[in-house]
Amino acid sequence: MPYVTLFDISQTRFQWAYPSFGLLFLVTGLILTLVVSRWSKRRSPRIAGGVMMVFSAGWTAFAIYSTHRDYVECLEAFRRNQATVIEGTVEDFRIAPYEGMDECFRVQTATFCYSDESIQPGFHRTGARGGPIRPGLAVRITAYRGNILKLEARR
Repeated sequence: MPYVTLFDISQTRFQWAYPSFGLLFLVTGLILTLVVSRWSKRRSPRIAGGVMMVFSAGWTAFAIYSTHRDYVECLEAFRRNQATVIEGTVEDFRIAPYEGMDECFRVQTATFCYSDESIQPGFHRTGARGGPIRPGLAVRITAYRGNILKLEARR
């Protein structure tokens, strides 16, 4: 019986939302430094703004570096056929509540856990938000280091 592809990492782009979140604090620090410090004769807004800008710039750079590195590593493993292919039936399925807990399931001996709020590369759409995984579903999963790079289900 043929499989239909439900997710393929090679058809997705890097998720910029999480690592770019620090830019909000960078802008806030800039506003504190440039705008608020002009209204106030005290140095505390300028110091607070400077500290906020340095911290948020460092955090944003680290977040972009680490998440992008993980995404590229998984994408390269997929393209070079270095990932593991597991075929079987979804068992021990634990649906995530809408609040953002991990959803987990097992296929053969491999267990996969993910969340909608996850910053991991690969598949992470839970059943609470319309994800396709359900108990008894026949799947073929291409995985690398616990990340689902390709998810296929039998028709």
